[in-house]
Amino acid sequence: WCAKSIPGSERSMEWRFFMPVALADTQVTDGRMVIMVDELRHCLVREDQNGKTTTVGRKGQLPGEFHYPTSVMLVEDLLYVVDSWNHRIQVFDRTSLEFRFQFGGLGSGPGQFFCPASIAIVDRWLVILDTNNNRLCFHNRDGRVQFASALFNCRFPRRMRVVEGLIELQHEDGEWERLEFV
Repeated sequence: WCAKSIPGSERSMEWRFFMPVALADTQVTDGRMVIMVDELRHCLVREDQNGKTTTVGRKGQLPGEFHYPTSVMLVEDLLYVVDSWNHRIQVFDRTSLEFRFQFGGLGSGPGQFFCPASIAIVDRWLVILDTNNNRLCFHNRDGRVQFASALFNCRFPRRMRVVEGLIELQHEDGEWERLEFV
């Protein structure tokens, strides 16, 4: 869906969804709300069970601002947002949507990313698909890096999902590949 603002009071903006062009990722929270990242409008959108929407963010580099957010993951009461072109993960409170902390930064060293694309949770780790560094990065929920695993013979991975406890990558050509760690 693509969000479009509807003129209204200065204190609140109402958003309507009109076409499927900018939605990068969604998470459904216990059937009561949907969390979405709007990649082209550089924002996080939450819709509650009554259809009320709340947006957070705009294009920028400060905490709470985004530059092409591409993925969102709800873990307990925290929302982890992949802020791709800012090369970081931003973390927000699920209820208030207040910024909590961030981790990452541009680079190829431990704890750094180069255009991350997707996030998932496997066992006790947050797994970040660090697309342009061609690797998976494993972090604690507080953002502390644990280790990384290079992706060999990869065809530019764009998305990641977990199926039956195993990581699958979607490549630029649309094909999915199940990873095996040995």
